[in-house]
Amino acid sequence: MQPAQYGSVPSGEEGAAQRSNAAFLPQVGQRGMRMRVAAAVALAVALCCVAALGVAVHRAAAPAALLDCDAVECAMNSPPKPPGMLESVPRVLSPKEVTSLKKALEVEQGLEAQVASDLETLEGEGKVNVKVVMSPLGPKGNNGPPGPAGTAGPRGAAGPPGLMGPGGPNGALGPQGDQGDPGPAGPPGEPGPQGPTGPPGSPGDTGNVGVTGPKGPRGAPGLPGPTGPTPPAGPAGPMGPAGEEGPQGLQGPTGLQGPMALPGVTFAGAIYNPLTGAAVDGATVTVSDAAGTSMGTADSDGSGAYRITCAAGQLTVTVSKEGFTSTTFTVSMLPRAVYGDRIFLAPTMAVGSSSYVLTWDGDVISDMDFTLDVPGGCTVWYGGKQCTTGGGDAHLDRDDTGSGAVKGGPETITIEKPITGRYKLYAIRYSHGDLTQSKSVMTVIKWDGSQKQFFLEKGDGIVKHIDQSSQMSATDRNAWEIAFVDADASGSPPALSFTAADAGPQPQALKFGADGAAAQGGYVKFSPFAGMPSAGLTVSFWLKTSADNMGVPLSYSVGTQANAFSIRNTKGLSVCVADACSTPGEAVNDGNWHLVAVTWKSATGGAKLYVDGSYKNSWSNLNMGGTIDPGGTLVLGNLQTTPGTVGAGETGFVGEMYKVHMWNSYMAPTTLRTATAGDVTGSEPGVALCLDMKVPSTTGVTDTSPNGAAGEFGGDPAPVLQAPSTPVA
Repeated sequence: MQPAQYGSVPSGEEGAAQRSNAAFLPQVGQRGMRMRVAAAVALAVALCCVAALGVAVHRAAAPAALLDCDAVECAMNSPPKPPGMLESVPRVLSPKEVTSLKKALEVEQGLEAQVASDLETLEGEGKVNVKVVMSPLGPKGNNGPPGPAGTAGPRGAAGPPGLMGPGGPNGALGPQGDQGDPGPAGPPGEPGPQGPTGPPGSPGDTGNVGVTGPKGPRGAPGLPGPTGPTPPAGPAGPMGPAGEEGPQGLQGPTGLQGPMALPGVTFAGAIYNPLTGAAVDGATVTVSDAAGTSMGTADSDGSGAYRITCAAGQLTVTVSKEGFTSTTFTVSMLPRAVYGDRIFLAPTMAVGSSSYVLTWDGDVISDMDFTLDVPGGCTVWYGGKQCTTGGGDAHLDRDDTGSGAVKGGPETITIEKPITGRYKLYAIRYSHGDLTQSKSVMTVIKWDGSQKQFFLEKGDGIVKHIDQSSQMSATDRNAWEIAFVDADASGSPPALSFTAADAGPQPQALKFGADGAAAQGGYVKFSPFAGMPSAGLTVSFWLKTSADNMGVPLSYSVGTQANAFSIRNTKGLSVCVADACSTPGEAVNDGNWHLVAVTWKSATGGAKLYVDGSYKNSWSNLNMGGTIDPGGTLVLGNLQTTPGTVGAGETGFVGEMYKVHMWNSYMAPTTLRTATAGDVTGSEPGVALCLDMKVPSTTGVTDTSPNGAAGEFGGDPAPVLQAPSTPVA
């Protein structure tokens, strides 16, 4: 028989002891009985040992107490406190520990029932009463062998419930449980303050190319590009063999007799130094015609005299000598005329300076006094020969008293260093005589050699009365108020302009566009322009501009030639003839006044550009041998795309134009300098255009040449004729 297994595996589970009633039948012998008794005793001893161990453990660990338990849980967790047991801190069991104890109690109750069943099978003296006392800390061991059974006493009354023992100490922290499911999302918080602007992001990828837009309107024709360089000439081919000499040709008929030559003219004057009045020996005098061809030359002798005979016409006289400022002037000489006026050749002058020379007929008036009023209140005269007011310098160089070998001057005043403002020049009759019959002349000599003259007999200036003493009559016209000099000393060299005193309306300037504009659409149109020169021409005008565009001051268009003739691009002036254009030349868009002159000759196709009297550029192969047809349209202020059709605002001239003139021939440099230095009235020989710019206008301008062309203002904004913004040099 296998002994029963207690306190190990519950009945019905794998490994549990299987009992058979047949194994416990009382048919075993005495020996078998002893063995069963011994086994029971061993089992009882073992149970006692377990019980003792449980008591020891119970004393070592305070019993657990539950605050919320049923009867079984409370009984298991709060056993009676044995006598003498020390107080211990109560401890609350976890639900898991309670569940484990319940399961152990169920197992021990089953074992107790099994033991009771086994003992009932024991026979004789070996039967042992086994009592199992369960402990929450483990199964209680069996009691020792019972004494002799006593008489059963009456059932005692139930005792009162025991007091709950103190709670045990807190159990050790259990292992962390599994993470619970996330709670619902909380409400959104308040927006935080805006953070600082982040750094700019990297540029995005380039977008796709957009759809091609509609075709724009056709733009205006561009300016012709510059003419390419002339390729080098190829090597000359070998000379061919000489041909046979042909027979002698027949003698041609006698030609017709040419026209009778006009009688010549004579230059028979003398040359003087205006500062000293002394004659100049060895000065070279050259007379040229309008084309620049020399008609004669001569040197002055010890008395300053020279003599040249040549053909009549519009002649240019040039006088030069080393150490002196060369001077040039133009005179119109009729046949048999004699030029006997004194010519003044000044020593080399400082840049920006100018001298003023007064001469008269000494047989009419023996003594004249030349006077200059200087800006700021100072006066240069024989009683005060120098003024340095305002940092300038003006002085009387020579005072003629009528006692010299040469009568009637010169008296000379020089403005060595001008200051900004208006100077006034006048002459006062100091001795007896009729001032109106004195043939007085004032000659202006600029530092660059150009000259300008004012003539009393021609009505320049005004004759008036100026008191000099109490004995003079108030009706005595004793003074000639000659001219004004307007100076602008801000430039380099200073700008000087000369105006006859009381000369009436003064020349105005054509103003195109607003100051500072990059483009403008205004223009002056002459249509038709019948006086356009054909085989050679000279054009001159003053202009002032600071615009940074390709402004076109003048254009002429006829037939199929949009650029029959034009002067264009103030950033680098170029000339076009018969649609052939030169390369760019001198720039004139610096905001200052400039005298621009252009010449062209069909015979050579050559054109030249002069700025402020100085040669700047020349070009060749511009319509060589060709001509320019008249009757087209002349425009000031823009180019033309077809005759009469004015170009866009981008090629509009922005600025001012003054004294616009044209001649029907090619002028040599000396002739050109003289022609542009003085005032042109339109009646001079060869003038093809002379604009009357003395009366302000908003509608048009008149040509005073024999052509009589009318210029109409047009475009937006249309130009106006008004006083120059600054004095013209």
